[in-house]
Amino acid sequence: MRFSRIPPDRRKLLLQAIFWLLVDGVSLRLFPTWTLRVAYERQPRSNPHGHVDARNIARGVMIATNYVPWHTCLTRALVACRLLQQHQIPSRLQIGATRIDGKFQAHAWVESNGKVVIGRTRDLERFVPLIDNSTVNAKQVA
Repeated sequence: MRFSRIPPDRRKLLLQAIFWLLVDGVSLRLFPTWTLRVAYERQPRSNPHGHVDARNIARGVMIATNYVPWHTCLTRALVACRLLQQHQIPSRLQIGATRIDGKFQAHAWVESNGKVVIGRTRDLERFVPLIDNSTVNAKQVA
């Protein structure tokens, strides 16, 4: 689909996702992960106009990854959480680890309202969460 044919609200979301994938990708290379978590938790919340749901945000982030070559599951998850929070949609960042075929593997995903929004994988149930990240919702952040 051509960029000009994307509805304006989704176009804005796509541009925001590309921007934050770039910013968070560079930041993860320069700073420890915990500093990014603090920064994203302090993200100002907006009261956007128009209807954007978790599925649209996840779709926007995944489309944006086509334009940002060095993204990871962690950058995708951070960006999705940031955008969900901006739209006052409760989200939960999960980072888990497991051993698959004897090799240590880590993965990040985002849940909203009990469903995986971004980071779904065939082996997701094998990942043990490493952090206890309580659900962030708009009322707690005010």
